Amino acid sequence: CVETTKMQSNKLRMAIRSTAAVAILGVAAQAQAVSFDAGGYDTSVYGYARLNASYDIDEEVGISTRAGSYDLINTSGSDGATGHFGADAVQTRIGVKTTSPEGVSVTVEGDFRGGTLRLRHGYGEYKGVLMGQTWSNFTSFVGNTSTLDFDSLPGLAGLQGRVAQARYTTGPLSFSLEEPSSSILNAPAAEKDSMPAITAPPP
Repeated sequence: CVETTKMQSNKLRMAIRSTAAVAILGVAAQAQAVSFDAGGYDTSVYGYARLNASYDIDEEVGISTRAGSYDLINTSGSDGATGHFGADAVQTRIGVKTTSPEGVSVTVEGDFRGGTLRLRHGYGEYKGVLMGQTWSNFTSFVGNTSTLDFDSLPGLAGLQGRVAQARYTTGPLSFSLEEPSSSILNAPAAEKDSMPAITAPPP
């Protein structure tokens, strides 16, 4: 019993040290954008490099960016291997934004989640019209809690994702046609999306 308590205490101390290490290694301030003029186009290059690390006291639940996955929690009741360390730098991000003399703005941003360059944002804007991929018009960041976990918390409001869309914004109002993201429990094999998702969130 004493040996078990000592082992649990050691694991707790390791968890505290690992948490402190994650707090230090996981924090990466966004670099100031490098801006320059390219033939009349106002261009900025931005991004950051980031290392994330985690230590799981029990089963390993960390996935890329060391975010936790609830699907990997051991609910079988049987004991498995414990004590897992992991680290990666796939959250490293790079982006380019350019604006033409006529006011047409283009943004392209990516990271390396998945082990290869992944498109996060890729869109153009002109006089309130946006076309491309960015946060859904249905996304709400109001009330969201800032976390070190890249995937944030479960149960967030709205569609927390970036989708292909065509959007028009005027003042506080915005309307969009978006790539649909539907999910129907026990849906038949013939399930399909025949129309784009139409969003018009309240101002």
